[in-house]
Amino acid sequence: MARRKGKAGRTVATYEHPDKERVNNPPVGLVTPQTDQDAADKTYAHDPHLDPHLSWSGKAEHTSFEVPTVSLHVHERIDPRTIIEAVRKARDAEEQGSLFAAPEENPPLRQAIEFYRHRHNWTNRLIAGDSLIVMNSLIEKEGLGGQVQMIYMDPPYGIRYGSNFQPFVLQQLFEPTPLDGALVETFRYVELPDGHVTTLTELEKSEDRTDRYYRDHPDRVVSEHPGARIFTSENLTAGGFRKNQSVAFTYQGRDFDPGIARGNCWKHSAVREREAEPSGMERLAAANRLYVGRDQIRFKRYADDFGYKALANWWDGASNESFWLVGQPDVALEGISDGEDDGKFRVSVRGFDYYNTKTGNVESGSADKIALWMLDPDYDGRSLFPRQVFFPMAGAKDGWAKLAKSLKAEVDATRMEAYRGTVSLPFEAGEHGRAAVKIVDDRGVESLKIVELEE
Repeated sequence: MARRKGKAGRTVATYEHPDKERVNNPPVGLVTPQTDQDAADKTYAHDPHLDPHLSWSGKAEHTSFEVPTVSLHVHERIDPRTIIEAVRKARDAEEQGSLFAAPEENPPLRQAIEFYRHRHNWTNRLIAGDSLIVMNSLIEKEGLGGQVQMIYMDPPYGIRYGSNFQPFVLQQLFEPTPLDGALVETFRYVELPDGHVTTLTELEKSEDRTDRYYRDHPDRVVSEHPGARIFTSENLTAGGFRKNQSVAFTYQGRDFDPGIARGNCWKHSAVREREAEPSGMERLAAANRLYVGRDQIRFKRYADDFGYKALANWWDGASNESFWLVGQPDVALEGISDGEDDGKFRVSVRGFDYYNTKTGNVESGSADKIALWMLDPDYDGRSLFPRQVFFPMAGAKDGWAKLAKSLKAEVDATRMEAYRGTVSLPFEAGEHGRAAVKIVDDRGVESLKIVELEE
């Protein structure tokens, strides 16, 4: 964060929380089955009386559920001020120490492997993962229940770069859902163009089709009945009492009860808060999203509402364009032997190789496919601590551009421009004698390479 400091320019500092501490998370490089054992699963019960609370389809139907209690591993430690220091103009003033330079942030090995037992300075964190597992870990492993001021959730994380914290939009973690036989396991109803609703089975019978004519090939419904839509029905009730939801709702001349006597309510408001504004249930009715089945109204979800499905992390060996095996980055290390940077090193990233499961070939991704890469010039084998961060695919107004404009009096424009390239700024070898280079390609795939720094 930049702050003005009179005529001398601006001081670049990092937000700190000197009066706050937290226990030490496991650095990913020190994690083994022996050092980081999972704790017992935690059982939670749905409590509809909490206010406010988040609800989603399927949550209220489970009276209780178990969540694994696992550790949150530290993969990278990002200190923006340290990254900016590398491109600042030369000056005589003494530099501020790194956010992670304190001894408690770099304990000896015997303490470093004692996870969640030592106090560290508080730092804000970006955590990627299953939100339920993350929240349980923060409560059970770190004892943060009732102590966190704010948690910013970004759901659904990872669909594309533009929708989350990542910089580019080229990788999808969803793939199109085909209209095939597997779809019928969930979607078995058909709404014909004239509004008539039936099942795929009944449609086969009424048209005297062969057995499973539509069920094995639901795409035929759309092609032979233009305008027809396949759908499934979902529960519209939840547990708990809500003033505007625990009431009967009239639809198509009939009154429907969400199960008030059993402590249930509608998932949406059924009473208008303002006369001119329809209730949630009225909006669903007006949008033709209600379906009457077995004496209860249900939500109508069409197969083409979102024509994609989430990619799983399981690969069965079949060709899958979305599954990638990525090799280590192609990195060239150059020792500098003249000028003011004599004795330092320079690293350049040239690209990466990956196995294309569709073609069965090993293909090369050139440097122009690298969206982001980071350099830790003194890798300690525990977690990455980047001192230089590059956005080679960034446009003139992307990446570090806005910050560079704000700090133009303090930063060296030439060095700042290097943060849009594939060649590092000169750096000295640290006490560990090795550097780490991490790349993220234009599909969001990450890869890491460790480079030994020869004396």
